[in-house]
Amino acid sequence: MENRYSNRPTKRVNVTFLVLMIIFAVGMIAFGTLYFLDSSKTGVYAGTLENVYQRCVFELLDNVSNIDDNLTKAIVANDIDGEMRYLKLVSDECKYAQNNFSLLPITMNTVDSGVKFINQVDGYTTSLVKKNEKLTSEEIDKLKEVDEIVASLKGILMEVTDEVLNGKTIMSGNVLNDEGLTEFSLSFEEINSEDISYPTMIFDGPFSDSLYNKVPKGLPESEITKEEAEEKLSGYLVDYNTEKIKFVGQTKGNFETYDFNVTTADYELYAQLTKKGGFLLTLSGYTEYGEQINYEEKMCEKIAKDFSLLAKIQNMEVVWTESSKGICYVNLAPKIDNVIYYPDLIKVKVDMVNGKVIGYEAQNYAYNHTERKDLVATFDGVKAREMINSKMTVQSQRLAIIPLDYGGEALCYEFMGEYEDRVYFIYINAKTGIEERVLKVVGTSEGELIK
Repeated sequence: MENRYSNRPTKRVNVTFLVLMIIFAVGMIAFGTLYFLDSSKTGVYAGTLENVYQRCVFELLDNVSNIDDNLTKAIVANDIDGEMRYLKLVSDECKYAQNNFSLLPITMNTVDSGVKFINQVDGYTTSLVKKNEKLTSEEIDKLKEVDEIVASLKGILMEVTDEVLNGKTIMSGNVLNDEGLTEFSLSFEEINSEDISYPTMIFDGPFSDSLYNKVPKGLPESEITKEEAEEKLSGYLVDYNTEKIKFVGQTKGNFETYDFNVTTADYELYAQLTKKGGFLLTLSGYTEYGEQINYEEKMCEKIAKDFSLLAKIQNMEVVWTESSKGICYVNLAPKIDNVIYYPDLIKVKVDMVNGKVIGYEAQNYAYNHTERKDLVATFDGVKAREMINSKMTVQSQRLAIIPLDYGGEALCYEFMGEYEDRVYFIYINAKTGIEERVLKVVGTSEGELIK
């Protein structure tokens, strides 16, 4: 039987870990790429993107409200099972909140403290769940302090959602001011207010800053002009019958980018190239899903790999593929010296009708790609294989680098296999022999993902 899962670990909704990790909820690629849709050409596109943004705003309020509710429940729970159950729900909601923050058109430095705080709450509650012990009086006091801040964030988000309910559109305020901020970003500026006293010690480990405060490693130091960026972009889209490339501004944050709207014969696209080096950070667009599929998955995988080469990224390996409604979603990761680099993941969206890339997101690569040293497995691979449940049929084994829960990376043996008709990926640390992660392939209405 052909192994359709080999070379396919993917994601879950954790922007900090599993956005870095086998980031693979393939459905989120489609959702995330809508974020950069060009709204200036047609009202249909604008309406679609506005709806996506508004949905994120209301879901973010729900996330923070649920964090508030479950924190209070954990504080008053009488037994360890209740405490752990509600803390786990808090951690889950933090991950969803991080994801909704990332999809909104807000300049991240306007919400830096709030996003870091949500990351820390996630890390702190997860650490309590892993400890699996009755909460101490000090831990309960800390959770009370955390909940006070969550309540403040909830109040700010309620004001933002009220503005939307009263007719304020998100996209109409998407114009940069002199400080590089949009009107919508300014709505969130209160999150960084000095009036909110964020706790200085919640979980100040590497996990806290794993997404929003990290320094990109994968970009050159030399800077380019917007004219040079436009020339590079034109080269990336050489086969698209490009009609117009329009510079629409610069984005400031962890990445400084030149932003462009692109009109081609078939698509309206939005592209971001970094000021450092002209690295293609994102490309996104929209198409009406065609009924006639002209490019099968294997062909789309080659298209995705060829596009990454055109964007000056080499040694990419397909690690996950899924298709739905005329769109093929391909996740690529570098394979160097027979080691897969999952933290450097790139997500690609291919139109299966025209065979063109209409979604490309390389932030993880730009953040994480660097030369790794000491990639030598010192724990015996045979012993690692013996640690796998004997009832699981192992179908593949290889070395891979994976991100760890609270930052850092680990070289692991990746074992893919089946147990009771379900597919699992198990990661054994190739230095220590510790089981770092177990992931399961789950079927959904939109395809398959790993969780």
